[in-house]
Amino acid sequence: MAEANAPIKWTRDLRVFLMNLVDHGMKLEDAALKSGVRLKRARLIVSHPEFLKAYEERLEVVRANERARNIHKAISIRDDEDLITPAGRKVQLDAAKFLHGEDGGKTRVNVGVSVSLGYVIDVSGDKAPPVRTIDISQNEQFGSGED
Repeated sequence: MAEANAPIKWTRDLRVFLMNLVDHGMKLEDAALKSGVRLKRARLIVSHPEFLKAYEERLEVVRANERARNIHKAISIRDDEDLITPAGRKVQLDAAKFLHGEDGGKTRVNVGVSVSLGYVIDVSGDKAPPVRTIDISQNEQFGSGED
């Protein structure tokens, strides 16, 4: 491959390399080894626009072929009588929503925030409003240790 935008010569080895990547989910190194494509060429070819287009098209075919299996898996999860815990029931509800078309492809991320006592360092300059501080060393509610 002399030039980055030159057309790709689709040899049998290169087609097998693409199939190994997409259909079999192999790592680049393994797909190259199995297909007979040199590793250096494999690393160059995966960034070529023509190869990327072929890769995406083949990946879309795999996705389309998996849709029926995903629907049947969701049905079996929804109807599983062994999922009796609250978490199991939530999984069943999510499967039912997916089957009803309410999934929407949304991803939820829960973020925990821990707060502990310590110093506050203001690095905002004059942009932030002043922070109210409380000096607990003089506060009788916490006591001074002398009873």
